[in-house]
Amino acid sequence: MEKDCVVIGAGLSGLAAAIRLAHFGKNVLICERHAKTGGLNSTYARNGIQLDTGLHAMTNFTPKNGPKSAPLLKLLRQLRIPYDKLELRPQKGSRIDFPEATLEFSNDFDLLVSEIKRAFPESLEGFLALDRFIMEYDGLDLSAAPRSARDAVAGFLSDPLLTDMLFAPLSYYGSAIPGDMELGQFSIMYRSVFREGFCRPADGMGSFLRLLEERFEECGGEIRRGNRAKPDGDAPALLLGNGVARILAENGAVTAVELDSGEIVQAKVILSSAGRHETMSLVDSAPEERLGDPGRLGFVETIAVLDDSLRDRVSDRAIVFFNRSEKFRYDVPAELVDYSSGVVCFPGGFQFEPGDSPPPPMVRITSLANYDTWAGLDKEAYVNAKCELTENALELAENVAGIVGLRDNAVFTDTFTPLTITRYTGKLNGAIYGAPVKSKDGTTPLEGLFLCGTDQGFLGITGAMLSGISMANAYALR
Repeated sequence: MEKDCVVIGAGLSGLAAAIRLAHFGKNVLICERHAKTGGLNSTYARNGIQLDTGLHAMTNFTPKNGPKSAPLLKLLRQLRIPYDKLELRPQKGSRIDFPEATLEFSNDFDLLVSEIKRAFPESLEGFLALDRFIMEYDGLDLSAAPRSARDAVAGFLSDPLLTDMLFAPLSYYGSAIPGDMELGQFSIMYRSVFREGFCRPADGMGSFLRLLEERFEECGGEIRRGNRAKPDGDAPALLLGNGVARILAENGAVTAVELDSGEIVQAKVILSSAGRHETMSLVDSAPEERLGDPGRLGFVETIAVLDDSLRDRVSDRAIVFFNRSEKFRYDVPAELVDYSSGVVCFPGGFQFEPGDSPPPPMVRITSLANYDTWAGLDKEAYVNAKCELTENALELAENVAGIVGLRDNAVFTDTFTPLTITRYTGKLNGAIYGAPVKSKDGTTPLEGLFLCGTDQGFLGITGAMLSGISMANAYALR
């Protein structure tokens, strides 16, 4: 069996790449080991309620009449998806909350400017100069040498508190580097969070993924479920429950993939969204290469669905990025969980419209975690640690959000650890942001094998999809 291109992983970058290729008549095959699409941004059901696995919010919100160069609008043009189909709802507002200061921000950049003028008047001029620098910086330059964002920001801001407050949301939403970010990644995340802002599909990731699946089928693609699904035929296909077990190569070039079912599919181009280390581990004759650190920044997250009596109290803002320690620390903790900083998200804090079905009252609490420490627990200790984590996370959310009784009004809870991430996505160390050093041009030592998604360097929902599109354009549509 032969395909023009095999895409490894039906996450957002893989789906976007496959849709783009199918537009141009390419016989593409997407292979996904999991039973659902979405990868790190999928859905599941608990107690009859659909929950999102990764979605706090989409970044890069742009109104329908926004600038055509905006990443979101560029993405929709490339995939030929009408704007209104996304049913995006902008945030009501978010907050950065440190012991010494707070900063409110929204999709109106002027609010952040006014907040910095209020809380850091002596740093306003430096911040505006930093903003001009970032807006002129080409974060998409694939040939740019890595550069420390901390060092660059220090040239504009002398106040370490303001610097940490700006880094907190950008780090939690896109940095694979402890304590820092690569400047190109910082510039992309700065624009997407502070300049453009947050939004949410009205019905969550479920409707968003269905839209992408439908778009793939409109391009002539077929979705097949079960590990016995055969990738034969000339039409594009998406195989769910049938991943790639091996990548076959000869003389430094890829030739085929072997599926979990044992079938061999020949292809001269393979796009992998699995991550650089994870991808190269599939190659049966990988050339010598120093892969470096696969990434070790892991997270835990607790989701609590609340009694309806709390609906109004958990819907006035979308996200709180908090720090409770003397110095903001973004690194792998020595203990199971670092509760000193994190993210408290309220999925109800968006501007829903009449006719929408907003999520039930809910809170999501995210903190840094240590994969190795979690992996060292036996089964009983692991279960007990998750229970303790849930209690601590709900108490933390009560304090951060100032909602008394939140713990007592939790209808049910669910908790993820870094081990959960590895189990369902294959990400080493549960590191959702992958390796600290990215392959910006998507290339690997093997001819015909390219990366898209996290380790190509584009993060977030919009960024991941643009990564898939750009890599498809560059290497499979030439």
